[in-house]
Amino acid sequence: MYFNKISILILLSLLVASCSSGKKNKYKNTRYLEIPPKMKIVKKPKIQVIEKKEEKEEEIVENKGLGESIILVGTEKKPIIKIKKTFDRSWEIVDQALKLNEIKIKDKDRERGVFFVKYDPDDQNADESSLVDKMTFFMFKDEYAEASYKLTVAWQESDTEVIAEMVDSETNDLLDDGEDDDNNDDGTTDSGGKLLDVLYKTIKVDLPIN
Repeated sequence: MYFNKISILILLSLLVASCSSGKKNKYKNTRYLEIPPKMKIVKKPKIQVIEKKEEKEEEIVENKGLGESIILVGTEKKPIIKIKKTFDRSWEIVDQALKLNEIKIKDKDRERGVFFVKYDPDDQNADESSLVDKMTFFMFKDEYAEASYKLTVAWQESDTEVIAEMVDSETNDLLDDGEDDDNNDDGTTDSGGKLLDVLYKTIKVDLPIN
């Protein structure tokens, strides 16, 4: 009886051992595992972001003319240019306008605020006229003759005034031609008004301002 119990226990032990080893071998063997399907790896294309650079064209603005900073007052015979700038700046502006119009500067004195120039309105008209007008101009006598003028640039309280006076070309003395007489003793017409008008238009509209 005792032998039978021992035999039964041995048999049960062997049975349990065989079952446990079978389970271990089953899970160790990969052929019992389910193989997942092979999936194709699709690579997503790289999205290239193109940054658009807006090229802004720089507007080159040319500052020309003083505009409202200059006015012409007085009479037609005795006009006066008023520049709403300091004396030093106005002096440079007048000097630049004379050179731009190719008006001959014979002498100048900054301390006294005077320019001595040679001016002939016919030269200005000839430069601006057409070819036919130029031919006519050279065929006939000049309406005006070249004369010497004294341009005075002076500070007056809130602005700078510019006036023109006809002078003796040799002595630079003012000619006493009478208040109402536009001609000098030698018959030369006083074109100081035309000189100031040319300077006024140039400074107001065409003069490059830095």
